[in-house]
Amino acid sequence: MKFILHSVSYSSAWEGQIALSLEKVIDKAADLGYDGIEIMAKRPHASVLDLSEPDRKRIREQIAARGLVLPCIAGYQDFADDPLHPDMPKGEKELLFLRESIRLTRDLGAKILRIYSCFVPPDISRSTLWRQCVKYLKEGVRYAEESGIVLALQNHSELTLHHLDLLRMIEEVDSPNLRIALDPPYICMSEASYERAVDDCRKHIVYSTASDFIRIPNPVNTRVPGFLHYSIGYFMLYEKKTVPLGQGDVDYPKFFSALKKIGYDDYLAYEICSPIIGGGSEESLDRSASASLAYMREAWNKA
Repeated sequence: MKFILHSVSYSSAWEGQIALSLEKVIDKAADLGYDGIEIMAKRPHASVLDLSEPDRKRIREQIAARGLVLPCIAGYQDFADDPLHPDMPKGEKELLFLRESIRLTRDLGAKILRIYSCFVPPDISRSTLWRQCVKYLKEGVRYAEESGIVLALQNHSELTLHHLDLLRMIEEVDSPNLRIALDPPYICMSEASYERAVDDCRKHIVYSTASDFIRIPNPVNTRVPGFLHYSIGYFMLYEKKTVPLGQGDVDYPKFFSALKKIGYDDYLAYEICSPIIGGGSEESLDRSASASLAYMREAWNKA
């Protein structure tokens, strides 16, 4: 297994998180002992708006010089039409972004572009969103086929958080260039079995991203839509807090054991994409990235 550091971990993705340049994150991955790096296709690291051909060549050369691999670029598509302004060509904009992200992936020497399906806005049916996503993915995957790039649909977006939805969507799109990025935190959140999720997706998994979290219960005394309006009682909401791998609710020994059972040993990326206990200073992020790498290696070897 090759362990990868996702550049989003040092990107100011959340308030208080330090942002390092892409060059510094590449060096950081090597210095911390990771096998490779995953680069996010947006600012401040690798926006398709910013990187010239010489920039892309320079990034490839730095990654090679530091002895790292670059298996995957992180895409940020949202294949749902704008419900407030259906006359606006949002889907076409997403396809343009996808096409340019595929070109970036090719130019940087990666083979995988991780993508989302879509998020779920209020008052829009899942069936409507599903049709939109499938329509745009069927068109967009052709760009990937022409470039020899694999799109890895992640169980991160709300529409395809459950692994069975991932499977159904890639079956409907029906392209060998649309595969699965199966992330254990979202298996945990969907309350599915790790073994079942991995086995169900075994023919399609090409990538996986790791993070960990704890759930802190917060009782709320309020009216909740969908419950009886004349009744006010206590309802339990859970606040999610990010922690280093192995310190939270995600069962990595089970996940790793399931991966080994199907023979998957390609890539596992670590990311810090939400506020982590300890804060967002460079020192705090380094501690989490270092401890999480050590945990991944040990847990993988024991699985």
